[in-house]
Amino acid sequence: MQPAHTSKRAFETQPISPSSLKRPKLEPDIDTLEVPVSGPIPGPVGPGRWLGSRDHQFWYSDGNIVIRLEGVLFKLHRSRLERYCTTFCELFATKPDGDETIDGCPAYEAPPELSLQGFKDVLAVLEEPLIYANRRPSQLEAISVLRASETLQCWQPSRLAKTWLSELWDANAIPSADRSDAHSVQDAILMVQLSRTFDIPGVLKRALYELVSSQDFWDTFAKDRPSIALAEEDLTLLLAARIALAEMWQDFVFDVPSTNKGGRSLCLSGLGFKKHGPCSRSLEGGRMASWAGSVLRGGHLKSGARDPLRYNVVERGKEDLKLMWCDACLQEKEVEWKAKRVEWWGELDKVFKLERV
Repeated sequence: MQPAHTSKRAFETQPISPSSLKRPKLEPDIDTLEVPVSGPIPGPVGPGRWLGSRDHQFWYSDGNIVIRLEGVLFKLHRSRLERYCTTFCELFATKPDGDETIDGCPAYEAPPELSLQGFKDVLAVLEEPLIYANRRPSQLEAISVLRASETLQCWQPSRLAKTWLSELWDANAIPSADRSDAHSVQDAILMVQLSRTFDIPGVLKRALYELVSSQDFWDTFAKDRPSIALAEEDLTLLLAARIALAEMWQDFVFDVPSTNKGGRSLCLSGLGFKKHGPCSRSLEGGRMASWAGSVLRGGHLKSGARDPLRYNVVERGKEDLKLMWCDACLQEKEVEWKAKRVEWWGELDKVFKLERV
């Protein structure tokens, strides 16, 4: 695992092709069973005993290396592990004969920081390259592959996992106004952590916005700032972003629809087009005061400043606004907000100090 804010590790990779990753023949009847070194599996017995269970999926009859992790044994192909995983390449070079011999093969203990599920997930990517051809992996699966592949310095699966996470936290997709694609604060914090640790810039924009737009996050920030597992630099960045978003929202929300800079109405309903419904006074200053009053009375200044990309002031305040404003004016304001969503989302690259990803 790389420390936060460090440069990406230089490495060379070889492309993974389906033909080169053709799955080896599995040994028949490989139900999980206890495997002592000196027991059912023939082969030289080294010092001590390694009790374990064959993995039901990754025990290949023609494998020539055994990896033991959390009491589970994997019989694999040494050349493939050496080709794709730097950690195993270094381990095999250090101990050519292994820690033990199982089924006639050198056996090694996997790195202790490697999780069993993570190792199996990485093997699945290497051995079955089309496993995710027809479905996108879940966030949990992607993180599992990422952590394990980084531990093993297995760069192809790591790059895939980063791509999956960047798609799940798409920097190009504006957050949905109905919150149907919203992420939790806990997940957003995790994504910022992973991004800083493993260099995944593609997830940062959405993760940071989920945090800056969350009242729960700011409540925790006010009550127990040290409990938030983010670097101080990120907390400072979020504070600055909160102020910037509030300023953007204030400029927008106090901009009166169908009104010139002098405060005079440009709305056609004031010229006899009553089908639009009621509209506010056309006197200079009257429309501005009326609109500002509606904004403040409805609490739209504060609420919208927190989450301007999702806060439709016309929809939220329609009961009050329709008493003084015609449909044409309100529709104009709503159209303006939708255009501002695109503009604001683009400006967040600068606010969050991100390179375009």
